[in-house]
Amino acid sequence: MTEQPTTEWTELAHRVNDGIDVLLVWVHGKGVDETLVSVYDTREGTYFEIPAEPELAFDVYDHPFAYRDADARIASRGSSQRSQTTHQPHEDRKDER
Repeated sequence: MTEQPTTEWTELAHRVNDGIDVLLVWVHGKGVDETLVSVYDTREGTYFEIPAEPELAFDVYDHPFAYRDADARIASRGSSQRSQTTHQPHEDRKDER
């Protein structure tokens, strides 16, 4: 039987203000090592993720709309375009791949 690599999500910071849910996670495991900021606007039903360089991760977390650009992974309510690393708030961050 082939061993399946495991990717873990470690929550580094989380905040909810005025309907905006912002989460900073470290995604790590076999072959994966990245920090990711996800933003969910509960009022609009929109969601986007920003891959962040580790040294900028907390700044991206503090100011996600300043870093949102063409590189952000964006999805709206009902969209099937969410990335494979997409989280849902309060989900277990351990993902077997």
